[in-house]
Amino acid sequence: MKKGLFLLFCIFLLSGCSVNYDLEIGDEILEKTNIIENFSAPDYNYNLFNIYSTKPIPLSEYVPIMSESDNRAEGISYYDFKPFSDSTTFGINYAGNFNADIPLNESSILWFGVGNFDYREEEDGIYINVPSKIKIFEQFSNLDEINVNIKTDYNVIENNADKVNKNVYVWKINRDNYKNKTIKLKISKSSKLEEITEQDSMVTFSICLFILILFGFIIFLFVRMRFRKNNSL
Repeated sequence: MKKGLFLLFCIFLLSGCSVNYDLEIGDEILEKTNIIENFSAPDYNYNLFNIYSTKPIPLSEYVPIMSESDNRAEGISYYDFKPFSDSTTFGINYAGNFNADIPLNESSILWFGVGNFDYREEEDGIYINVPSKIKIFEQFSNLDEINVNIKTDYNVIENNADKVNKNVYVWKINRDNYKNKTIKLKISKSSKLEEITEQDSMVTFSICLFILILFGFIIFLFVRMRFRKNNSL
């Protein structure tokens, strides 16, 4: 297990916290994770947080975290991270870009938090499958919830999201449902939503135009029939 991530999660989860996980899938993939803790936690949680929140986390699971140093090694891609705090909470925002060089299935945060998961890019699309019993709930009994938001400009063919808001697919995972909750998403890379919207607009316009022409033709036939009837009297 990666020691740096383990220590950071331990700091937050001593008294309960929530995790927001955001994924944006386009030409590249942006992964954002927010770990949020309430100030109801003991003060030493916050002190430990200040110590370990400077630890660089590599994007790839296959790159070890240097526990003895806060320096970034040359040639290694790391998460951008930003500690934050206000009057009621403190936490860390992590953000990382994945591409062909470092695919999402190497994500350090996903492997640490989820464990076994399936992310595949194939000819017919992108497949995301996260099984139930997400590992982090098993490891830390005080984790309250994980909010997952996956946004994509591509056409989604299949999903089991709790809620869909335009092109954002939302899952709410908590201690009551994590043993049965799964995440499934199949994305087609053959077309983007804006392209589909344009196609749908053209289809809608064509249908409306056809209806108007048909309606106008019916009125023309009706007027012509009345005119002939009046002239025949």
